[in-house]
Amino acid sequence: MLNTLGLCVLTALIVFSCSDDDFNSGKKPSGTVLNSIFINTSNAKTEYKVHDEFNPAGLVVTARYTDGTSHVVPEDEYEVRSNNYNKSKAGTYAIRVFYQNRNAQYDVNVTDYNPYDKDGYLNLITDITRSEKNLIFNYVNMYHPFVLKEQLAGNEGYPYTMWFFGWAATATNIGWPGCDATFLARGSDLYTWEVYKGKDINGDATWDTTMNPVLWVPIIYADNVWYNNWHIGDSSVVKKDGKFYMMLSSYASGPDGKFSWESGDVDGDLVIVVGAVSGNGIDWTISNGPVLVWEPEIDKKWGWENGSGWPSGYYGSYHRPSLMFDERINKWRMWHDYIDGETMSIGYWEAETNADIMLSSSWTPINIDANSMYKNFPNPDVIKISEKYYCVGDPAPVSHRANPACFADIANGWQLRQIMFLASNDGYNWRPAGWIDHDSDTKANQVACLYCENDTMYVFYATQIVDPYIEYYLDKIRVIEIKKEVFEKW
Repeated sequence: MLNTLGLCVLTALIVFSCSDDDFNSGKKPSGTVLNSIFINTSNAKTEYKVHDEFNPAGLVVTARYTDGTSHVVPEDEYEVRSNNYNKSKAGTYAIRVFYQNRNAQYDVNVTDYNPYDKDGYLNLITDITRSEKNLIFNYVNMYHPFVLKEQLAGNEGYPYTMWFFGWAATATNIGWPGCDATFLARGSDLYTWEVYKGKDINGDATWDTTMNPVLWVPIIYADNVWYNNWHIGDSSVVKKDGKFYMMLSSYASGPDGKFSWESGDVDGDLVIVVGAVSGNGIDWTISNGPVLVWEPEIDKKWGWENGSGWPSGYYGSYHRPSLMFDERINKWRMWHDYIDGETMSIGYWEAETNADIMLSSSWTPINIDANSMYKNFPNPDVIKISEKYYCVGDPAPVSHRANPACFADIANGWQLRQIMFLASNDGYNWRPAGWIDHDSDTKANQVACLYCENDTMYVFYATQIVDPYIEYYLDKIRVIEIKKEVFEKW
């Protein structure tokens, strides 16, 4: 027990009984002999998850002397030895604290989150808040709702911004160049959104409150260049040093200007990552060329473009980028999916702090080609919350050991794909966390993006239309909430 202002405080180590001796905070008594030290862990971390780094912050070490006086030892005067701690294995570990010729210890517990239930199936995450409220709707086919808490200039009262992607009033967005395009919305809160419908004669943005997609104006659409001439979207946005930086998927013709379905095509199509920069989040300048591309895809027509499936040795179709500037490693980071054999895997790249991330030469491949970061995980979006990283995607969870009985009422194909989560302590090494079942009025939730606020993870996603003939269309954007006490276990 520790004597603090006459109160007895239970600590992780009991050495002597508590008494009403004098207490001097931070001032070492003179002319006395050190008798023992005490450890107060009330404000220190003693419960850890596997992969957590040990952290002694918050410890209070008190020296007690033979004349009955005590004082709190400054942090730089005692030593914490954690060599027994093993972050890779669950268990209880003794941490020893040394001050002069005395020492004491306290215990920390390391527990592991098991992503599988008692029957060995991937956890179905049910401790969520699901309203099934439609946030953006009435469109033909739209998805990938990426949200930031960034109030655009002149939009007081609307602290949230969303970039989303697809077909608005008509399939292929008739009247606009190309096919799929990127659209914009602003939110007064995370459940109430208005969609951008262009600028008025004064140059001010105007917004649709009626969910009428005929009025919606895309902010990014195809151009007449070989790397951006069909569809462009899947926005991932970072605001840094007053500028907005975006990475997007682009489906394009390649240098010959012809698509694989057109006569005379010799180089096939491209699925690549391009970038964009903006000062206001509305008006964007697209990168002058691909940012990430599998080079052999530029000038060669691959087997799948001739109807023969994915060929051996094909590692292209860079798609669905997730951009982050990570202060933890002081670098730009980008994850994306790509074809890896017969599946979609996660690829990963890094760029230096001051690099021009619109240039492909700025990016260093870390996990790509045969060395993927995580297999069979399409449409990744990565977020960092505190010191952990979370990734959402939409694979077929049954291929990750989910219970097949959960899919008994679902047809084959796109409907087998549902929202699934990964977790990581460094953004490099990922582990499965679980998956979320589809909403009550649809067969699949897909193409999700993550946002966090007030210890709540918001999963923005699109619902698949219930129609066997166009089952890949996504007709509503919604959000699910997951509280910290749930996701911090992952």
